[in-house]
Amino acid sequence: MTDSAFNEAWASHTFRASDFMEAICALGHRFMGSEGERKVREYLLRELHNQGLQDCEAEAMDYLGYRTERAAIRVVSPEDLSIPCDDLGLSGLTPEGGTEAELVYAGEGEDDDYAELAKERGGCIGKIVLADAFKSYQAVPRAEENWAVGFIMGTRLEEEAVRVGVTNLSGVPGRIPAVAVTPSQSRRLQTLLENGPVHVRLEVTGEYRADTSQIISGTVRGTETPEETVFVVSHFDSHRMGPHAADNASGCGALLDLAGFFQRARPRRSIRFLGFPGEEFGFLGARRYVARHAQEMNRAKAVVNLDGMISCKEGRTNAEYTEETKSLAERVAEEHGIPITQWSCPPHAYSDHYEFQKEGVPVVWFFELDDYYHTELDVPENIDKNRFEKHTKAYADVIWSLAQD
Repeated sequence: MTDSAFNEAWASHTFRASDFMEAICALGHRFMGSEGERKVREYLLRELHNQGLQDCEAEAMDYLGYRTERAAIRVVSPEDLSIPCDDLGLSGLTPEGGTEAELVYAGEGEDDDYAELAKERGGCIGKIVLADAFKSYQAVPRAEENWAVGFIMGTRLEEEAVRVGVTNLSGVPGRIPAVAVTPSQSRRLQTLLENGPVHVRLEVTGEYRADTSQIISGTVRGTETPEETVFVVSHFDSHRMGPHAADNASGCGALLDLAGFFQRARPRRSIRFLGFPGEEFGFLGARRYVARHAQEMNRAKAVVNLDGMISCKEGRTNAEYTEETKSLAERVAEEHGIPITQWSCPPHAYSDHYEFQKEGVPVVWFFELDDYYHTELDVPENIDKNRFEKHTKAYADVIWSLAQD
């Protein structure tokens, strides 16, 4: 049952996560290396200071940066036409003039789709694949595994928007060029395929170079056992095209809101609030932090991940936990009225918690997905503030239990 002291403390708390989220969204997209990414680092560090946290710092981190110059699709037969597109992060780069090959359609880009494609069209070896996929970092590697030479990611959104993403979660360039198109452009290419073979030229140019970012942190020191720590983490980077409110300005807004709440509540254990760069590139900030602070992992009570904690559309809430936190996750979901679509133990390797989990740190992560995931439709106006507050309170209960019990 929820601690009565927690309910009393939360009743006097002024919820500010929505305001923080909107301020972060106003900075623009936060793609690694962009001006928005630099500004959000400064904003998080300043607000953690303003909340009165201790040991606030920005820890430098090197990574392989990606800059695109041009992304283009041209149909060369049976007719000559240009298809608007955007590149996927960590795309493989093409030689001058692009990569030209036959186009094939692989449905949603799942393993079954490739098996069916192999039966009907002889597979996709040496071809460019079009797939209406949901997660690019899963779809592009499948195309690579099936020996495609290029990838075009469509979507089945009802709205006309591109779903962006990265080609993989390793932080290094993908093996093939990869771009994304709108639903109508995907259907346009599919219609061409219905009438016979289609050849396209795919071009992605840009550069990879050494770059730097920062890991942002601040601490609420425990009153009785400050050497024991609960980590609360949120990534602040995003993709281009839109403010990406749910993924993950919402998590950053909640991070700042919870930092202020616990600075006033002062629990027994310490709470370390961490803002990570490079999650969308493969948990780069979390990986670097855990490697540098290995000694802290032995004293970690748990890691609580705020990535994608709310979505624009209600539903499809996942609860991810380890055995140590199972009963806590179940209690909080039930008592705070959060319907869970899927329970997962151990957690999926989809976000920053994974780097802590590999070191034996218990995990709690509630996240939501909807059709606006990684699109420009992920805007703060589409996020219900009452539901956002309910989810933030649930997370506060999780952290309170971990830091006090």
